[in-house]
Amino acid sequence: MYYINSELETNRFDLARFCEFKEGVFDDLDSYFLDALLKLPLAGAYAIEGEAVRPDALSVNLYGSTQYWWILLVYNGMVSHEELTIGKTIFYPSLDQLETLYFELNSQEQGTTI
Repeated sequence: MYYINSELETNRFDLARFCEFKEGVFDDLDSYFLDALLKLPLAGAYAIEGEAVRPDALSVNLYGSTQYWWILLVYNGMVSHEELTIGKTIFYPSLDQLETLYFELNSQEQGTTI
């Protein structure tokens, strides 16, 4: 099971950090982070009203940063931003839970415990 690449120089929640790069593609089926993400408790829900929302804008609205857009899609079982339509309710975990998961994986990858 692949935990996290803490040596990758990118933002903290870049998908590439959580998926091993094999044969030219990222193996997201072997990612501990993605498995654990889906098990995080629900922190809230956001109903899309008025007009469709871009995932980066939704991430800013919920977390104050664009870096969580893909986490929102994965957490809601979406494969495309086109699924963010009027009337859709988006569920999301708390930022504290995401940070805790990140630091747990980082310590496991480095062989330490928290």
